[in-house]
Amino acid sequence: MPYREGVIVVARFQCRTTGGTFSLLPYWLAPYHQYTVRSILFALLLAAAAQENGIGGLFCAAEKCLEGDCRANGFLLDRWLQVCLSGLHRAHAELARWAEFGGLGQGLDVRSRLDELRAYCRALGIRGPPLDHGDCNLSEVLHRHARTTGRFLFGAPSQERRRRAAP
Repeated sequence: MPYREGVIVVARFQCRTTGGTFSLLPYWLAPYHQYTVRSILFALLLAAAAQENGIGGLFCAAEKCLEGDCRANGFLLDRWLQVCLSGLHRAHAELARWAEFGGLGQGLDVRSRLDELRAYCRALGIRGPPLDHGDCNLSEVLHRHARTTGRFLFGAPSQERRRRAAP
């Protein structure tokens, strides 16, 4: 945030052995998403703040809190919330080596899931908007996780996705 459109050049390679292609994505992107991790996470933190201010669900938060140029809607915010929490749960053991995660609660409703996301962010030193680029620990967290595990914190690249059998 603020939202802005741009082009990101992604290097594509072809394996000499198998002939398969693959991309080399920067750690600050979420595979198969059109928004950066920073944009995704901060939109969710805005939605969490909106919930505290009495704005209803994710559709209302998307409509009232996000910039008009941002094409995110409530459905997309819910999907992003699912992807972020899934990544944080998957990486919990690794992240717990660097941060104290006391009082994390899991829930099924939107408010509980947003509260859990905020608790993770607070423990990792990631603050939501409004902020300057210097106020955010997100880049360090993403880089450290990628360097330590060789994986993306949010999202799954093609080689980690399960292939479904054709019906």
